[in-house]
Amino acid sequence: MTSPDAEEFETHRPRLFGLAYRMLGSADEAEDTVQTPISATAAPTARPSSTRAPGSPRSSPTSA
Repeated sequence: MTSPDAEEFETHRPRLFGLAYRMLGSADEAEDTVQTPISATAAPTARPSSTRAPGSPRSSPTSA
């Protein structure tokens, strides 16, 4: 990460880690939680096209 946003994030990282640690009670989980936004920003921004066949119905949110 080299963008200005990344630099800004890094300045707040210790505080975010501290908050996450106090909330989660685990250093490993806190680090994972703080790392997630970094991973998300490093991921490609292009979204894959839908894999649903044309004309197929969408599944309802209540279906299991």
